[in-house]
Amino acid sequence: MDPFNQKYAKYYDLLYSDKEYEQEAAYIHRSIQKFAPKAQRILELGCGSGKYTSILAKYGYDMCGLDLSASMIDIAQQKYPHIPFKVANIKDFALDEKFDVVISFFHVMSYQCSNESLCASFANVFKHLKPNGVFLFDCWYGPAVLHEKPSIRIKRVSDGQVSITRLAEPVLHPDKNVVDVNYEIIVNTPNQPTQTFKETHKMRYFFTPEIDLLAKQSGFKLESSEEFLSGKKLDFSCWGGGVLSQKARMKTLLIIHPDGNIYDNHNFYEMVEFLRKSYKVTVLTIAHKGGKNKHNDEFGRHIIYYFRGWRRLFKCLDSNILRYIFLNIYLFARRKYDLIIGVDRESIIQASILSKMTKTPYALLSYEIFFEDETSAKFKQKERKACQNISFAIVQDELRRVQLCEQNHIPKEKIMLMPVAAGIAKSHPNTYFLHDRLHISRDKKILLYAGGIDGWSGFPALFYILESMLPDDWVFVIHFKHPGIAKSKPNFELKKVYYSEIYLPTYHDFSKLLYSADLGLVCYYPDFMDVYRGKNIGYIGLSSGKFNTYLQHGLPVLAIYPSYLAKLTQQYKLGIGTTDLRAINLTNFKKEEYRQNCLDFFDKFLSFETCKDELVRRIENALGGGAQYKPIVGDVLSFVSESYRCSFSYDHLGSAA
Repeated sequence: MDPFNQKYAKYYDLLYSDKEYEQEAAYIHRSIQKFAPKAQRILELGCGSGKYTSILAKYGYDMCGLDLSASMIDIAQQKYPHIPFKVANIKDFALDEKFDVVISFFHVMSYQCSNESLCASFANVFKHLKPNGVFLFDCWYGPAVLHEKPSIRIKRVSDGQVSITRLAEPVLHPDKNVVDVNYEIIVNTPNQPTQTFKETHKMRYFFTPEIDLLAKQSGFKLESSEEFLSGKKLDFSCWGGGVLSQKARMKTLLIIHPDGNIYDNHNFYEMVEFLRKSYKVTVLTIAHKGGKNKHNDEFGRHIIYYFRGWRRLFKCLDSNILRYIFLNIYLFARRKYDLIIGVDRESIIQASILSKMTKTPYALLSYEIFFEDETSAKFKQKERKACQNISFAIVQDELRRVQLCEQNHIPKEKIMLMPVAAGIAKSHPNTYFLHDRLHISRDKKILLYAGGIDGWSGFPALFYILESMLPDDWVFVIHFKHPGIAKSKPNFELKKVYYSEIYLPTYHDFSKLLYSADLGLVCYYPDFMDVYRGKNIGYIGLSSGKFNTYLQHGLPVLAIYPSYLAKLTQQYKLGIGTTDLRAINLTNFKKEEYRQNCLDFFDKFLSFETCKDELVRRIENALGGGAQYKPIVGDVLSFVSESYRCSFSYDHLGSAA
C-alpha cells in the first residue's frame, strides 16, 4: 500500500524543510567512496521527491530513482527532469540493467513489515546489483526503539503562506517488531478552509543479528552498521541505524548431467532455473547429434557441451586417471567451482575424482538406482566408492531413499527428498486440443498415455485390454513424446486407440495435451531387459514424471502398476487406482470430481516449491555456510514406502487378459 497519498505528498517537502539533506547526502557519498570508489550508476529506492537523488547527481553519479508513490514521483520528475524516476515497488521492480550501488534511506526498509516483503526486497536488490555491488540503507534500530519507547510528537512548520501541524501517535507492537505511527496533519492556508487528513505508517524495527542473517540469506555480506550520519557505534540512543551490505561473490555450481536431458526433465529444468537466481550454475552435458541440444539458447553460456566421441573415450579410459585430468583442465581452467553435483552413476564417479583433485565438495542427484543383483559387485563398487564422501544426495521419495541407502551405502540423513515434479499446480479449463488435432469427436472422453510403449510400460497387452474395457464414449490416446519412439507403435489397427505424434517443443505446449484429456494412464512394469528396466522401474515411486505431471495439470490418473502408486491414488482420491484391470469402470467417471484433489495433492506434496528451502540448506551446508539440516519426511513420502508391494511378475496383466 502507498503510505503517501496525494495530499501528504503535496506537503512532503514543506514537512521536511528542516531536514539536512546536503549533510546527509555528503555522508552517503563518503560511504559510497569508502566501499565502492569506482561506482557510477546508482539506484535509489524510496526516492520520495528526489532530494537525495538530485544532490548525489551533483557528485557525478548517474542516478535513477524509484518510489511506490506515484504522487511523489510526479513531484520528483517535475523538479528534476534530467533524472529518470519510476513508480515501482522495491519488492518486485524489474529493470533491464544492474547498478554499482543501490541506496535506500529515510527508513524505507522499515516500511517492509513482513518477512516475505523484506526477503523479496533484499532478493530484488541483489538481482539488480553488479558483482561486488553495495547496498546502503537505514532503518529503525530495535534496541533504541525498545529502550526509549516511541512517544507522541507534534511538529509545526510554515513557509509564510502554508502552516502545517502534524501529530504523530505511535502504537508499539513488540510481538511483531512493528510500530504503527498514526499521523494527523492539519493544514492552514490563508482564505481557505482548514484541511485535516490522517495516515498510518507501519514501521518495522530491526536488530543487527537479524540484518546479518537476512543479508547472508540474500547473498550479501554485512560490512558495516553504525548510526546514520554520525557514524558512531550503535547503542540504545541510536534510533536510526545505517547499514552497508556488499554483494558477496556468487557461489558457482557445476552440474554434470551426461544424458543431456535438460529440457525434457521438468524437475531438473526447474531446479536449474531456481538455482541460477542465487548461484552461478554451469551444466556439463552431452551434445545431441549435429551439435548442441534443442532450446540451447535458453541457458546459453550456462551449458558446456561435450560430444559423444568424448563419452566413448571416457568409457575406454574408465580406470585411467587421464580422463579426470582432462576434465579437470577443461572445466576448472574456465572457472573455480564451489560445488559439483553429479547426476546418476557416471556423473557421480566423475564428480568424486574431480572433488579429490580440486578439493571441491560434491553431491549426488539420483534419478536412476542400480542394484547389485542386477549388475555386479564390481559395477556397484565404483559407485559406492564415489558416494563415500558426498555432502548430500537427492532422491525422490522415502521408498527410493531406502534403496539408495542400501545400494550405494549412503547414510539416510545425507539424503533429501525431491519428487520429479516442476513448480506449482496449473489449473486450466478443459480444451479440445487432442480432439481437434486427431479428429476425435468432441463428445468422446480421452484416456491419455504419454510416453514410450516398451515392455516396461505393460504394452502391447494393454492395447487389447484397455480397448475392450473402454465404454463407447471413451477413446485411448497414446502420445509419443519423441518422434523416434513412434516407430515402435503396433502395425495393427484398433478402433478406440489413437496415436499422437504432435510436436510439442515446450512444457507449455505439452500442457495443452493434458488439458484436453480426462484421465491419464500410469503403468510401470519391470521387464528386466537392462539395468534401467528392472528394480529401478519397480521402485519408481515419485520418480515418475508421468504421475506427477498429470496431477500438476489437474488430470486424474488411472494408476495400474506399481501397486503403491495405485494405493496412493486410492487413498488421496486422485482418480482410479487398481492392480486388477477387470475392476475398472469408467462408465460414470467424471474428471471434475477429482481435479481439485489432484491440484491440491501436487501443491502440498510434489511441487518443487516444497523442496526449495531444503535444497538451499543442503547446498549452503555443503559450502560451509548453512545450519545443519534435520530432515522431516512428509506423510505422503512415507506412505509410498509403507505401501510398497512389488512382486515383479506379470500376474496383474495376465489375470486381466
